[in-house]
Amino acid sequence: SPVAEDRILAASFGEHAVHLLEQGLTNRFVMSKDGKICDMDLQEAIALPHNVVNPNGAMVQIAKGLGMYVGE
Repeated sequence: SPVAEDRILAASFGEHAVHLLEQGLTNRFVMSKDGKICDMDLQEAIALPHNVVNPNGAMVQIAKGLGMYVGE
């Protein structure tokens, strides 16, 4: 279940996205960076290097052990 911090972050992303749309801006990627909600061009965001999660890594195994869905 989401905790209060998750809900606040989601609401903050949504609010930022709505403000972008009000300004006529589309194709933006909303994110949290250095504790602030900001945005960047969607294509630039897609082109950035990704961190790939190791499906055999400890965190994934712990999540599975707790019964969490991990995108399988």
